[in-house]
Amino acid sequence: MADLMLSMDELQQLYHDLRTASTAFGSIPRVTNALAHAVGHQAVETRVLELETSWDLRRAEIIASLDAIWRAAQAIHDNFDKLDHQVAAAINDQ
Repeated sequence: MADLMLSMDELQQLYHDLRTASTAFGSIPRVTNALAHAVGHQAVETRVLELETSWDLRRAEIIASLDAIWRAAQAIHDNFDKLDHQVAAAINDQ
Protein backbone atom coordinates (compact mmCIF):
# COMPACT_ATOMS: atom_id res chain seq x y z
CA MET A 1 0.00 0.00 0.00
CA ALA A 2 1.31 3.45 -0.90
CA ASP A 3 1.66 6.16 1.71
CA LEU A 4 -0.33 9.32 1.28
CA MET A 5 1.61 12.47 2.08
CA LEU A 6 -0.38 15.67 2.24
CA SER A 7 0.78 19.03 3.48
CA MET A 8 -2.16 20.63 5.19
CA ASP A 9 -0.34 23.98 5.26
CA GLU A 10 0.25 23.88 1.50
CA LEU A 11 -3.33 22.85 0.84
CA GLN A 12 -4.58 25.71 3.00
CA GLN A 13 -2.21 28.11 1.19
CA LEU A 14 -3.54 26.84 -2.17
CA TYR A 15 -7.10 27.51 -1.01
CA HIS A 16 -6.14 31.00 0.14
CA ASP A 17 -4.23 31.84 -3.06
CA LEU A 18 -7.04 30.63 -5.34
CA ARG A 19 -9.64 32.58 -3.38
CA THR A 20 -7.45 35.70 -3.55
CA ALA A 21 -7.08 35.28 -7.32
CA SER A 22 -10.84 34.90 -7.73
CA THR A 23 -11.43 38.04 -5.69
CA ALA A 24 -8.87 39.93 -7.77
CA PHE A 25 -10.57 38.89 -11.01
CA GLY A 26 -13.88 40.02 -9.56
CA SER A 27 -12.51 43.48 -8.78
CA ILE A 28 -11.18 44.09 -12.30
CA PRO A 29 -14.25 46.09 -13.47
CA ARG A 30 -14.00 48.48 -10.51
CA VAL A 31 -10.25 48.95 -10.95
CA THR A 32 -10.58 49.36 -14.72
CA ASN A 33 -13.31 51.99 -14.35
CA ALA A 34 -11.17 53.97 -11.93
CA LEU A 35 -8.19 53.70 -14.29
CA ALA A 36 -10.22 54.67 -17.34
CA HIS A 37 -11.55 57.79 -15.64
CA ALA A 38 -8.09 58.73 -14.38
CA VAL A 39 -6.53 58.65 -17.88
CA GLY A 40 -7.89 62.06 -18.79
CA HIS A 41 -8.34 61.37 -22.49
CA GLN A 42 -11.84 60.50 -23.75
CA ALA A 43 -10.72 58.18 -26.58
CA VAL A 44 -8.37 56.22 -24.31
CA GLU A 45 -11.01 56.06 -21.58
CA THR A 46 -13.56 54.69 -24.05
CA ARG A 47 -11.13 52.08 -25.37
CA VAL A 48 -10.14 50.93 -21.87
CA LEU A 49 -13.81 50.50 -20.94
CA GLU A 50 -14.53 48.63 -24.19
CA LEU A 51 -11.63 46.28 -23.56
CA GLU A 52 -12.76 45.60 -19.99
CA THR A 53 -16.33 44.94 -21.14
CA SER A 54 -15.18 42.56 -23.89
CA TRP A 55 -13.68 40.32 -21.18
CA ASP A 56 -16.86 40.13 -19.05
CA LEU A 57 -17.95 36.64 -20.17
CA ARG A 58 -14.46 35.12 -20.10
CA ARG A 59 -13.70 36.72 -16.74
CA ALA A 60 -16.92 35.27 -15.31
CA GLU A 61 -15.87 31.82 -16.55
CA ILE A 62 -12.43 32.20 -14.95
CA ILE A 63 -13.97 33.31 -11.65
CA ALA A 64 -16.39 30.36 -11.68
CA SER A 65 -13.51 27.95 -12.32
CA LEU A 66 -11.33 29.47 -9.60
CA ASP A 67 -14.24 29.36 -7.16
CA ALA A 68 -14.85 25.68 -7.91
CA ILE A 69 -11.18 24.86 -7.39
CA TRP A 70 -10.76 26.80 -4.13
CA ARG A 71 -13.94 25.26 -2.76
CA ALA A 72 -12.62 21.80 -3.67
CA ALA A 73 -9.26 22.56 -2.04
CA GLN A 74 -11.05 23.75 1.09
CA ALA A 75 -13.23 20.62 1.17
CA ILE A 76 -10.17 18.37 0.76
CA HIS A 77 -8.42 20.20 3.58
CA ASP A 78 -11.44 20.02 5.87
CA ASN A 79 -12.12 16.34 5.15
CA PHE A 80 -8.51 15.27 5.67
CA ASP A 81 -8.36 17.30 8.87
CA LYS A 82 -11.53 15.60 10.11
CA LEU A 83 -10.17 12.18 9.11
CA ASP A 84 -6.88 12.90 10.88
CA HIS A 85 -8.71 13.74 14.10
CA GLN A 86 -10.88 10.60 13.80
CA VAL A 87 -7.87 8.35 13.28
CA ALA A 88 -6.03 9.98 16.19
CA ALA A 89 -9.07 9.48 18.43
CA ALA A 90 -9.36 5.83 17.36
CA ILE A 91 -5.67 5.23 18.07
CA ASN A 92 -5.97 6.86 21.49
CA ASP A 93 -9.00 4.71 22.32
CA GLN A 94 -7.05 1.48 21.71
